[in-house]
Amino acid sequence: MLLFPMMVYLIFASFISNPIILSVLIVIAGMPGPAVSTSFAILYEADVGLAARYVFVSTLLSVVTIPFIVNLLGLT
Repeated sequence: MLLFPMMVYLIFASFISNPIILSVLIVIAGMPGPAVSTSFAILYEADVGLAARYVFVSTLLSVVTIPFIVNLLGLT
């Protein structure tokens, strides 16, 4: 959840000059996993527990990582 937003910044900073658009891309890259993955796991009879844990852990981590990325890159 830290590496992907940093990669997005390094790749897109060279050809996106608008700081608002760049900031939105970076913050979106650091967002948690989609909650709909649990619904898809139910629908396709996959491991629902794993999907639910993924959503829970990524949401919990994003509480720390998103503000960290925003402050680190100076996107305020």
